Amino acid sequence: MALIVNLTTRQLQAFLLVAKHKSFARASERMFMTPSGLSILVRELENQLGFRLFDRSTRQVVLTEYGDTLLPVVQLGIDNIQTAIAALGRTAGEKGQRLSVGATPLIAAHILPSVIAQFTAKNPAISIRLFDGERGRIVDMIRAGTLDLGIGMFFAKPTAGISRIALQRFSLCVIRSATDRSFEGATVRWSDLPADRLIQLPPENPIQRLIDQYLSKVRHRPPSDIVLNFLETQIAMAEAGCGIAIVPSFVLPACRQREVVLTPLIDPVAALDLFIIQSRSRRLPSVAEQFTDFVKRSISAWAQHNGNERGLQRTGSRSAARRSATAPGRAKGVRKA
Repeated sequence: MALIVNLTTRQLQAFLLVAKHKSFARASERMFMTPSGLSILVRELENQLGFRLFDRSTRQVVLTEYGDTLLPVVQLGIDNIQTAIAALGRTAGEKGQRLSVGATPLIAAHILPSVIAQFTAKNPAISIRLFDGERGRIVDMIRAGTLDLGIGMFFAKPTAGISRIALQRFSLCVIRSATDRSFEGATVRWSDLPADRLIQLPPENPIQRLIDQYLSKVRHRPPSDIVLNFLETQIAMAEAGCGIAIVPSFVLPACRQREVVLTPLIDPVAALDLFIIQSRSRRLPSVAEQFTDFVKRSISAWAQHNGNERGLQRTGSRSAARRSATAPGRAKGVRKA
């Protein structure tokens, strides 16, 4: 059997198009060449095969018996080649992919590390670069294209050019020193908060805006002498007995080494969402959606394991905090006060 070594995909494509359109003129338009050039390609293919593929006349072009037999074989071969090339292209594109993620400090330090470690363990070809910074800086970097994704409490309403996806809903709690006996119950009402002991965030912070809305409903919006930029600083000041702070329940992992107590706020229960954001105008790496889904599942599973669907948590001592504040993906048992 003679070995055919000079067949080209261009010749085979020409054969398929002529068979489909039954016209050299129409087939040549699809291949962006002249009818005479296409005819030469088909003639060369026929010479190499040793038989005619088409019966040509002035009015029509029809497949010969040999051409009709060869057509499905060539079509299948071209389809398989295109499928294989597309699959290889996707695999090559995924290798060495990088994704840049920004998060506010507490989330970057206490929630994302274990999530990123698990994700990269399952996807070793993907590299995640984590940036920790304040909220406004992350939004600016998303707009500038230097970050792919941002995670945090960003804004109450959508911002132009930025899309957001809610990852998990958390509730507001009161945090205090473990030696502070101001609240002995399992919950605290907004109306029972002491006016002169609140450690607050800046008024433009989305979390503080929500807090102020609820404080105003109970006619309780005293100016605070302690205004801090970061949640972790609030936790440290509360632990030191400098006052109490209102914080989202996702701060629990940051409390594992601290002598603090978290008590849910009620009447009403105040909920807020943790978001992941991205630019509307920028095409992200293909792994961005995969990572977003993984983060959402991990944080949801952690919140449900450590409390109810709103993520309410309570700790009563350092040992309790250690047990209940385990990071997403490594959740242990929870002891509620």
